[in-house]
Amino acid sequence: MTQVLMTGQVAMITGAGSGIGRAAALKFAVAGARVVLGEVTGAEEDAVEMVRVAGGQAASLRMDAGNRANAGSVAYSASKAGVMNLVQTAAQDLRGTGIRVNAICAGVVETGMTKLYYDFSRATGNEQRLGHTNPLEGGGQPEEIADVALFLSSPIKSYVNGQALAVGGGLSSGHPTAPRIDLQLVEQVLAAKRAETAG
Repeated sequence: MTQVLMTGQVAMITGAGSGIGRAAALKFAVAGARVVLGEVTGAEEDAVEMVRVAGGQAASLRMDAGNRANAGSVAYSASKAGVMNLVQTAAQDLRGTGIRVNAICAGVVETGMTKLYYDFSRATGNEQRLGHTNPLEGGGQPEEIADVALFLSSPIKSYVNGQALAVGGGLSSGHPTAPRIDLQLVEQVLAAKRAETAG
């Protein structure tokens, strides 16, 4: 992709203070887009500075994209199914406008939401098992998801519309199963490792 791929475009990126959002902010800015970065924690200002240092244009917006949401595990999963349906219906509703609507279904990616699992795997010497249920046998990085977001948003993919693209190392190509993780055990192991390091 060329650096001028998104010149003249404006990208609104939520969750821009960390993880996939932060990586996407930089990718879109380097590609030439002006970016508006939304975040609830205040970290959006750091992301804006990162974009400006890289030579891009950015503005910040304090917001919580998770409001009328509050998703727990079951509700979170149901909301993801809702996103896929929303993408399809929105693409139809916007017929004739030239606006495309696509979603990225990310697999196991190292972000703030998955930090506990990544920390636990590293602390117990099992980092190689992250994402072990997908055919690539590994977890993803935010930059890999950001690359796909840029790809779908760019003019070179102008005929992709109404799709939910799985980016998870092939996880959705089968029916993997994994044992349930005991979160109390995770916390205990991490606490022991922290105490060991501090001592």
